[in-house]
Amino acid sequence: MQYTNTTNIPLILAVWLAADNGYDLVPHPDTVSATGLMKPVRSIVLSRRVATNLVSTDIADMVPAKLGTAVHTAVEEAWLYHRDQALHNLGVPPQIAAKIVLNPDPGQVLPDDAIVVHMEQRTAKTITVDDKDWTVSGKFDAVVEQTVEDVKTTKTYNWIKGSNDVKYGLQGSIYRWLNPEIIIEDHINILMIFTDWSPLKAKADPTYPQKRVIVKKVPLMALEETESWIRAQLTNLHRYLDKSQDELPQCTPEELWMDPPKWAYYKDKTKLVRATKLFDNAPEANLKLAQDGNKGLIVKRDMEPRFCRYCPAVSVCTQAEGYIAQGILQL
Repeated sequence: MQYTNTTNIPLILAVWLAADNGYDLVPHPDTVSATGLMKPVRSIVLSRRVATNLVSTDIADMVPAKLGTAVHTAVEEAWLYHRDQALHNLGVPPQIAAKIVLNPDPGQVLPDDAIVVHMEQRTAKTITVDDKDWTVSGKFDAVVEQTVEDVKTTKTYNWIKGSNDVKYGLQGSIYRWLNPEIIIEDHINILMIFTDWSPLKAKADPTYPQKRVIVKKVPLMALEETESWIRAQLTNLHRYLDKSQDELPQCTPEELWMDPPKWAYYKDKTKLVRATKLFDNAPEANLKLAQDGNKGLIVKRDMEPRFCRYCPAVSVCTQAEGYIAQGILQL
């Protein structure tokens, strides 16, 4: 990967942002990661072409991903190297701490009262689709007592809106499909660490996350349903791998994490700096316009395609170029 530093981030942080984060999946044209498989087909195909051409990325765009990776690494290192001291600090009785078994070997005989924890294990499975062998690989954060868990550093709106719940459930479902022998429970625990949490907002609003760290339980698909989804996605990927960009399917608003459009009502046509009111649909906006004597203006506002900001192919994608031209995507 090649990087630029257009915002002059200091060297101490620049080295951290540009360093290899230790991603352990070896690239191969017939291998796709669990999280990679969840992306839109257009993004998967174009990202592979971008990787081949080594398009550079600015390190400022790496901050969210690097913060997330740093937390994951710290959690794993705490369990690997500081678990005993941490459990002691938490007041866990020694006889209970002794029951915890971390990353047991496959087939290892364990006591019936063992508390089994798997951390950061990468597994892979080969699946044949249209006479082509694909390898699907995934690395979960943790499996605790047969329940898959994933650590997320995220904004509070993610909890409030639940905008990523479907994605979380799909991710956990793929992990269970890859590891059915150790992931038995039919939900994933999303361990949310909020990066913008406010205790004052928590006191004032009961719908706001009441704690800085919250566990969200998200249901998983059945194993058969998960495999059907994987097969369908790989079928699409195989179909479009060698197609020109014009022939690739457009990413949908759902895939791009776009909120529904808004209709901005301006009571005074000459003052368009700030809308008088925003409406969720055109009929309500038109009703307000009529009530005010049809002297104002209504403008439909498409929402930002947030996924584009995290897509490796955004620099070469004509769909993203269109959003930039519309003014709804700024990079």
